[in-house]
Amino acid sequence: MPLTEGNEHIYRRNYSPLCPYCDFKIGLAKWDLYELYEENDHFVDCPNCEREFILTTEVSFRFSTDGLSNKKKLEENKNDKNQG
Repeated sequence: MPLTEGNEHIYRRNYSPLCPYCDFKIGLAKWDLYELYEENDHFVDCPNCEREFILTTEVSFRFSTDGLSNKKKLEENKNDKNQG
C-alpha cells in the first residue's frame, strides 16, 4: 500500500528503505547505494518503479561495556602502559 496520509508510520525508521510509491524494499548493498548510510537527506530513484523520492538517513549509536573480553583487553592495556 503506497504512502498515504494515515499510514506514514510504516515508512519511518526502517532498517531498509521502503519506496513510498510501490512499497519496494530497497537493499542498499544489492543496489550499491552505500552513500545512503550517511546521515542526511538523499534523492533516490526506486530500482523497481523508477520514481524519485527523498530518503532521510538517521544514525544512532549504541555502546556496550559489559563484555568479559573487555576485562581481559583492559588488563592487557594496563600492562602495556606499565611496561612502556
